[in-house]
Amino acid sequence: MAAQQPAPGVEAEGEWRAAIDHAAGCRDCLTPGTGCDTGEALLDTYRQALREHGRAAP
Repeated sequence: MAAQQPAPGVEAEGEWRAAIDHAAGCRDCLTPGTGCDTGEALLDTYRQALREHGRAAP
């Protein structure tokens, strides 16, 4: 019996949640004009998950 594949976008939703959860508590993410390496890395991971599942990144 083959392992079930998760529904398209499930991984992307998890990655999105991780990025949002980080940004909600990160002073740099909440401050316009500042950069946050962790926040950017989480968004890049989210975008990659979207690409892997054939969805356009925002």
